Amino acid sequence: MPFFETDQSTVHYLDDFPNNLSVVMLLHGLGTEGSSWRYQIKALGEAGYRPISIDVPGFGRSNFTGKRWSISFSARVVNELAGSLREEKYHIAGISMGGTIALQTALDFPVRIKSLVLLNTFATLRPKRMNEWVYLLRRYIKARLGGAGSQAVITARRLFPKAGQEDLREELIRHIRQTDPIVYKAAMLALGTYDARRNLKSMQMPVM
Repeated sequence: MPFFETDQSTVHYLDDFPNNLSVVMLLHGLGTEGSSWRYQIKALGEAGYRPISIDVPGFGRSNFTGKRWSISFSARVVNELAGSLREEKYHIAGISMGGTIALQTALDFPVRIKSLVLLNTFATLRPKRMNEWVYLLRRYIKARLGGAGSQAVITARRLFPKAGQEDLREELIRHIRQTDPIVYKAAMLALGTYDARRNLKSMQMPVM
C-alpha cells in the first residue's frame, strides 16, 4: 500500500497498474476514499492508463495534521504526488468534492494537466431546488452537532436509494464514519464557500 509524505499529511493511494503509461489522477467525493473508484481503476488499467486513486488528506487512510483543511491544499498534494511519480503531465478526474479539487488543480497547475474530467460537481455550489438546500442543510447541521458519522445514513440513502444497493450504502456509511470529523466539517464549509467561476475562462486544457 503506497503512501506519499507531504508537510501536513501522509497520503495513501492506489496504484494497481504501475507499469502503464499516462497517469490519471482520480479524486473521490466527500466522506469516501480512493477505493470507491475500483471499477474505473480496472477499466482504465485495462485500457493502458495508470490510474492513481488517492485518499484525499483527512479521508480514508490519509491523515491531516495541518491547522486548516482546504481545497487548494488538497490540489497541491495531488500535483506533488503526480510529480513524485515522475509524471510531468497527467490526466485528472474528480467526482463531487473531488471534482472541485480536480478543478482547482487544473487552475493552479495548468501546464501539468493533459485533460480534466468533472463528474457531478460544481465551480460554485448553488442548488437549484428547495429539497437540495434542505438536504445540504441537514447534512451540515448533523455534521456540526454530531460529527461526520451522524449524517452518514442520510447521505447513503440519498446516493444509493434503490433496492439491491445495500452493499453500496453500507460501504459509504463505513467510509464516512471513519473520516476525520474535523476535516469533514472543514471540507463541508470549504465546499459551501467555493467559487471558481471567474477563473474558468483561463483554462486551456480539454475539459469534459
